[in-house]
Amino acid sequence: MKFSGILFLLVFYTNMSFAFTANNKGLYGDDNRRAIQDSSIQEQKLARSVLAQVPLYKLISSNENGISFEVKTPHEILNLCVDEKFSLDTMLSSCSGFLVAPDLLLTAGHCVKDKNDCAKNIWLLDYDQSGSEFNSEQIVYCKEIVDSNASADYALLRLDRSLTDRTPLTLRRTGKLNPNANFTVIGHPLGLPKVVTDQGFLRGNLLNKTFTISSDTYSGNSGSPVIDSKTSIVEGILIRGDQDFEMDYEFGCEKSLHCDLNSCKGETVLRSIYIPSSVLH
Repeated sequence: MKFSGILFLLVFYTNMSFAFTANNKGLYGDDNRRAIQDSSIQEQKLARSVLAQVPLYKLISSNENGISFEVKTPHEILNLCVDEKFSLDTMLSSCSGFLVAPDLLLTAGHCVKDKNDCAKNIWLLDYDQSGSEFNSEQIVYCKEIVDSNASADYALLRLDRSLTDRTPLTLRRTGKLNPNANFTVIGHPLGLPKVVTDQGFLRGNLLNKTFTISSDTYSGNSGSPVIDSKTSIVEGILIRGDQDFEMDYEFGCEKSLHCDLNSCKGETVLRSIYIPSSVLH
């Protein structure tokens, strides 16, 4: 699909309402979220392979040079208190995903359930700052669903072109994760420009398919890579979590739900070793 076909799809999907499809909890202990520009060189390198899923119904215009979208802020859409971090940044995307090959993108299964979801979203490269306009080189499309598993909650997509200017992330394929690892999550919480959060730690490691961590992630982080901060190996895909916000009745707006490090439910991660090796090539 190229720009000439986007306006047709826009008409078809105009009446669709935008909603995040899974909940990811707010903050554990200290707020460890950072804009990508404030992150380390290594985190910035890894982040280049993290993409943002954007629904086509948010499209305003397109031409051969680029595309523009309607955007609002978390303060406007979610009634997020203005003193909350990132509350006045643009809120655009619905899920996150990451490259595992030049033309293969891995994300949460609930983000792309079928070929209709494949067609009605685009994927943005380098959505790193607030804005509504993107050039054509930043835009890729889902060509097909290579593999998916609804119960495990993952989808592997083939993109319409290979992205050779960045290095795909490396998945753990054998062995076990380090129970003492510090985890970094990179993605687009609340549809924001790219955010890095680190200092996540392992909370539950008894299940075969999933493990749980404490990490400062939100709705919109679904599909984000969960990375061992020391090795840069992707240990899994963030697929769900707990409540994001609670009402501040004094000020009449929403604030991030704060949890002690060992309270709340934690964030659920699908182990990368569960993705079949046969579909990753």
